[in-house]
Amino acid sequence: MKSQYILMADIVKSRDYSSPELMSSFSALISGINKRFAKDLISPLTITLGDEYQGIVSSMGAGLKIMISIEEELIRQKAEFKLRHMMLYGKIETPVNREKAHGMIGEGLSDARDGLNALKTSRNDRFKLSVENELMSSALDGLFLVYQTFVDDWKPRDFDLITAFLDHEDYKKVAAYLKKDVSLMWRREDTLKMREYFALKRSIQILGEL
Repeated sequence: MKSQYILMADIVKSRDYSSPELMSSFSALISGINKRFAKDLISPLTITLGDEYQGIVSSMGAGLKIMISIEEELIRQKAEFKLRHMMLYGKIETPVNREKAHGMIGEGLSDARDGLNALKTSRNDRFKLSVENELMSSALDGLFLVYQTFVDDWKPRDFDLITAFLDHEDYKKVAAYLKKDVSLMWRREDTLKMREYFALKRSIQILGEL
C-alpha cells in the first residue's frame, strides 16, 4: 500500500449546461492536459462520472502545475464552466492503473471523494488541498482561495486579452503581439491585476518545489 498524490475535480453546476457541448469541451480539455503533462501523470486524468475526473500525479508540485494549467486552459478555451479541484496525498491499496484512472481502491481515493463532495457545500470555494504536511495544506488552501478571486473576477469579454498576457506576460510584448498601444496595455495589465496574478502563481509553484 503506497501513498500517492490524487487529483479529482468536477464541473460546478454541470446540470446548467448543454450536455453534449459540455462533454465535448470537457473531454478536449482533459485530453490536452494529459498530453501536455504525460511525464507528470502516474495515472492519466480520466473522466469517471461524466462531469468528473480523477488521476494520480507524480508529486505535489506536478499537481499544483496541473490545476493552474487547467484553470488557464479554461480561459484560453473561453469555457463557460468552472471546476472544483481536490488534491490529496493518500493511500491506494491496489496497483496503480497507468492507462486509465479506473479500477483502483484505497483510503486516499475515498478521502479525496469526500473532500470534493465537501467543497459542494462550501462558500463557493473551488480548491481544497490535503498534502503530506498540515501547515503546507493550510498555506496552499489560503493561496488558492486568493487565486480563485483572480480567475473568477475575470470577465469572458477579456479572455482573449488575458490569454495574450498568459502567453507573453509582459505588457510591452502583449502590445506588440496584439498591435495595441503600449500605454493601453499597461493600463489593462493593471486593471486585470496580471502582475499580481503571476506573482501568486509563482509563489504557489515555488511551494510545490519545496
